[in-house]
Amino acid sequence: MHRDMIVPVEENRLERLERPPVITLTTDFGLYDGYVGTMKGVIHTLVPDAKIVDISHEVAPQQIHEGAFILYRAYRYFPASGIHMAVVDPGVGSSRRPIVLVTRHGIFVGPDNGIFTYVLGAEQTPIENADISRRPAWAGGMWSIAPNWANDEPADIDGDTDVAAETAEDPPHFPSNPPRAYHLINPDYWLSSVSATFHGRDIFAPVAAHLASGAHPDRMGEAVPLESLIKLPIPAPRAYRTGRSANVVGQIMHVDRFGNIITNLPERLLRPLLEAATKAPVIEIGDHRINGLSKAYADVREGQPLALIGSEGLIEIAVRNASAAQRMKVRIGDPVRIVVNNASRPSEL
Repeated sequence: MHRDMIVPVEENRLERLERPPVITLTTDFGLYDGYVGTMKGVIHTLVPDAKIVDISHEVAPQQIHEGAFILYRAYRYFPASGIHMAVVDPGVGSSRRPIVLVTRHGIFVGPDNGIFTYVLGAEQTPIENADISRRPAWAGGMWSIAPNWANDEPADIDGDTDVAAETAEDPPHFPSNPPRAYHLINPDYWLSSVSATFHGRDIFAPVAAHLASGAHPDRMGEAVPLESLIKLPIPAPRAYRTGRSANVVGQIMHVDRFGNIITNLPERLLRPLLEAATKAPVIEIGDHRINGLSKAYADVREGQPLALIGSEGLIEIAVRNASAAQRMKVRIGDPVRIVVNNASRPSEL
């Protein structure tokens, strides 16, 4: 390699090492068996000053969908230089690929099994504010990126339809640096002995450490099309009319530790309907009906159910100081319907 090419590479590497790199971990390992500590030991051996942040190790065993959602909720609040390692890997040792996903808001390391579905959906979504994409990669911070529920932009609801029509006046702005994916095939960046049951220790942890120290994913593997990555099914909210009522049907995406039920119904999708509503919306879930949206859990008495816009901008159903999921006997994938009465036909949803 010519010296003129080496110098910029080394300068970038040194610049990255001026501050300790951040590596996050999301797994279903729990803390009992020492698997998490072992992976941290590998990382610290290769990058002694790395800052390792545990996003969660309490993902339910083998629940890729849950791990994908938890990772998505957290990664947007880390510096853009962060390395995010996610290991919920029931297919470890099989033909599933180990991958690296490079985005404008972080680098992701883990199995190609759908764990990065929400991240990839968010990173491929058009940017409403073009200024966001022009921020330098080192700016870090919190970005206004949301999961793409099958392109859940406002849509006309003359008939039963997927919510997927683009209505913005300005054309969507796509980032100039779209995500890139790599299939990890170079064992030089792995531990010398790789087991068939613990790729978190033997492949993903050392790869994350090398990336944090400035190594380029081009050296670790071969580029693969984003379309080839495994993706979890993401059903879009559906909308339809019955008389003067607008109905929006979504589903439960996640149940948190408190039993709060998080749906795939974003506030920005419902805002036009709610602004034109003549009555409080009715939220239907299981055998339960909740009238209106609250602003906070404390708006109702203890033990009472409520619906509100959660911290992720998604419709959430809760029971104050109790588990809504247990009370309502629902689970991930169950439907949630919102009925809004309008004085006149809304032009948009």
